[in-house]
Amino acid sequence: MDRDKAHRQEVTNRAVAMRVQHQTATAMVEGEHHRQLALSEARRSAVLQQTSDTLERLCEIGGEIASKLDLPIVFEALARHVQDLLTPASFLVFLKDPDGQHLNLVFGIEQGQRVPNLRMLLSDADAFSVRCLRERRELLLDTPPDNNVNHIPGTMPTMSALYVPLAVGERVFGVVSVQSLHRYAFGEREQLVFRTLCAYGAIALDNAHAYRQLHDAHAHLVTQEKLAALGNLVAGVAHELNTPLGNCLMITSALQATNSAMQAKMDAPGMRRVELDTFLAEHAEATAVIMRGLTSATELVNSFKQVALDRSTAQRRIFNLAQTSRDIIATLGNQIKHAGHQIHLEMPDDIEMTSYPGPYGQIITNLINNAMLHAFDDGRSCGHMFLTAERRGDEMVAITFADDGVGISAEHLTRIFDPFFTTKMGQGGSGLGMSISYNLVTSILRGQIRVESTLGVGTRFLLDLPLFVPAQE
Repeated sequence: MDRDKAHRQEVTNRAVAMRVQHQTATAMVEGEHHRQLALSEARRSAVLQQTSDTLERLCEIGGEIASKLDLPIVFEALARHVQDLLTPASFLVFLKDPDGQHLNLVFGIEQGQRVPNLRMLLSDADAFSVRCLRERRELLLDTPPDNNVNHIPGTMPTMSALYVPLAVGERVFGVVSVQSLHRYAFGEREQLVFRTLCAYGAIALDNAHAYRQLHDAHAHLVTQEKLAALGNLVAGVAHELNTPLGNCLMITSALQATNSAMQAKMDAPGMRRVELDTFLAEHAEATAVIMRGLTSATELVNSFKQVALDRSTAQRRIFNLAQTSRDIIATLGNQIKHAGHQIHLEMPDDIEMTSYPGPYGQIITNLINNAMLHAFDDGRSCGHMFLTAERRGDEMVAITFADDGVGISAEHLTRIFDPFFTTKMGQGGSGLGMSISYNLVTSILRGQIRVESTLGVGTRFLLDLPLFVPAQE
């Protein structure tokens, strides 16, 4: 009986031990499984965090690169960020030549050193960069051929290379490449990062090209505007000179005729003293008229020379504001009179400025031309313009140019200094006169300009200019 009881107890103990052992093993397996799950989750979380950090950084880099408008700065920024994110041995930028026949290596960095520029034919069948451009697709190379014809002389041999086209839409500008001294250096993550950076670089490149085209077009239009203003100036001066010189020519011709008649009388007997006195009096009067005409022409030529010199050289000098303003108006006098308008100058003669009379003259000319084009287009026979100035303390002068024209609407008033804004496109307005004037006032003359207008009453441009402007650096 005791033996059976002991046997049953032993069986029970063994069963309990086996159950405990099984539970322990199960717990250990589950613990290992949970540990592996925790490690996997930690790794996945780390990867997600790394991916999130990379994406966030790529967004920041994209904003930085896409805002650049200077190509060398774009390439420097790309190279710096590519090095931080991918650590390649070399970074190369190729751009398509404007001739459409070549691909140029325009920027290259290898182990921190610049790579010399290189020029390749787009017909080169062996160049990977040319192939990438031609096929407009990425190329990933992990095992370069034994005889690598793509190796750039003077650079290190590479084991991995990635080529990505620089493209925006259907336009391909060039190719960017990263290369490594190790095999299989560019996995999926590296390809994604590099592809994203190249996309930002292509956008920056496109923006830079568009900005350059806009800058060139603006410079061309500004040149045309200056040439047109100079043409009007020359035409006005020529017409103004025509009157006094024409009078001088007519009187000189008359003098020649009277001289011939007097010579005939002197050769014949019976010449009277009264005839000689009359001849001398007429000569004196004619000579006085000729002197006045030539003096007027000389003053006009001097005004033209000074205005033309100031505009062509933009030299800083001391000048009298009233006299310079008179010279400017004199060169436009014929244009104003021919249009049937009048301009009134009211300035004290004691305002001296150390500034740039050329840009000042360009501003006043633009304001006058703007008024004649826009202010008096309501069919009136005579419009009035007013140019006034008064000193503001010891350092400033307030100049006002006003007209009694049709005025400017509030909608147009807010855009009057915008480049290319005009309501007379195709009718003599380029939309640059006021923009140029604003830039001259604020950048060269170091002042401010604003405009006020009332429909049906007129418009006023108010300039606040310093009497002394430091020399431009």
